[in-house]
Amino acid sequence: MDRSVQELFLNFTVVLITVLLMWILVKTYQA
Repeated sequence: MDRSVQELFLNFTVVLITVLLMWILVKTYQA
């Protein structure tokens, strides 16, 4: 795998985890 592709995948994973955490926080806050 290319290094640029690996970095892109890593950034995508970090963003996905951040959005997931924010969504969970909003859900628990509204509950």
